[in-house]
Amino acid sequence: MGTYRWGQYGYYQDMCAVQLGQGETNCQKLGHNEMPIDCALFACQAKTITHGTHIFDDWFLPSRDELMMLLQFRKTAGLFADRYWSSSEISATSAWQVASATLKASQYYKNARQSVRAVRSF
Repeated sequence: MGTYRWGQYGYYQDMCAVQLGQGETNCQKLGHNEMPIDCALFACQAKTITHGTHIFDDWFLPSRDELMMLLQFRKTAGLFADRYWSSSEISATSAWQVASATLKASQYYKNARQSVRAVRSF
């Protein structure tokens, strides 16, 4: 999908969970706050795929734990050895990222560009 900033640097929502099943909720909560239009959240929400007559437009940025699970299958999922943003926020200046090569989560500055992988619930 490309690289994007996480979101609003210096602004803290204090409501983003890291657990499995929370990515979509995180994105719904974050989407109601001031986020720059060129951020990872909006890049995921803007994604659409058409397959026949079906339009899939319910994409979101995964939580930290969802991303860690996805990255365990990075070769199958077509992901590169890179660092990916999660929807899980840490503070006004940082959010969780996951390195696909090591499956290690760490905090990183929100205004830095990182890779993004949109997911859908199933």
